[in-house]
Amino acid sequence: MTAATTMPPLPATPAGAALVSVVLITKDRAALLPRCLASLFALSWRPFELICVDDGSRDDTAATLTRLAALAPAGIPVTVCRHAHNRGIGAARNTGITAARGAFVAFTDDDCEVRPDWLTALLRPFAADPALAIVGGGIDEPPAPTPAQRASEGINFLGATARRVRSIVGCNMMLEAGFARAFPFDEGARNYADELDRCLTAAAIGRGVWFTPAARVVHHHRHDVRSFLRQQRQRGAGAVWVRHKHRLGLWPRKYWVIAALLASPAALLLLPWPPALAVVASLLVAFFAQTVLLDRARGKCWRDLLATLPLVALGYLWEFAGAVMAMGRGRRQ
Repeated sequence: MTAATTMPPLPATPAGAALVSVVLITKDRAALLPRCLASLFALSWRPFELICVDDGSRDDTAATLTRLAALAPAGIPVTVCRHAHNRGIGAARNTGITAARGAFVAFTDDDCEVRPDWLTALLRPFAADPALAIVGGGIDEPPAPTPAQRASEGINFLGATARRVRSIVGCNMMLEAGFARAFPFDEGARNYADELDRCLTAAAIGRGVWFTPAARVVHHHRHDVRSFLRQQRQRGAGAVWVRHKHRLGLWPRKYWVIAALLASPAALLLLPWPPALAVVASLLVAFFAQTVLLDRARGKCWRDLLATLPLVALGYLWEFAGAVMAMGRGRRQ
């Protein structure tokens, strides 16, 4: 299947349609659950079941899930699974897979709202190419997003073109159930590495990973800069973990560019000014290409790109710092 492939039409509720299991992961976010579950109960696809996994919450999540499950529309079975203590996102997703009865398992998070046609859009690529293991969709900003939310969406931006990809976003993905059960999530995965880990596993066994921009969720990202930078630092640690596991080399290309930029003041001191300035300028162009031109090629408008560039650049710097710290910890262990 290529980006130009025309997907077959898929009605919202075809006769004899495959059961889909939707897994919602939550922890200590009881206040967000009514909005998320309301969007899930409004899904147009039938049949589907909803599996809510409470990963050791200490707030009112358990009681809230019980109350909201009783409000599910007729024909939508709801299963609530609870961990006695926090076991992490990988373990929570595996609990959901174990409970799932569907032919496909879709995942979203408690800070998301899904579109009514979300499942339909995720299923359509599987109908076109049964060899796919994973399909992921796009992320929309919440209404009136904060600068941190816009930067987070920018970093997760996958574009407006359906195509094969290396990875997708974990809060908007669907796995073929046979693949999900045969290759469960690595419960030792670092933050923000689990979905990339599954995508690399799929590629290693010859199964495809597909991005469809038609499957949309609104992601109410962390709204303040401090939380955004902490997330980016964790993302960097996760990148080191997954690259070590899959033997992908030391760093991705963008980290080399950032490292060179950080070292560029030495060029100004050690080289004559014309070549030194040329070196620094070329590094800045390379960083600009990594943070802006790639997203522009994927369809993001210039205004949004330039508006978020300072915070996105800072986010990448924090991500790089997280990777460096993770490498340091790894060498000491």
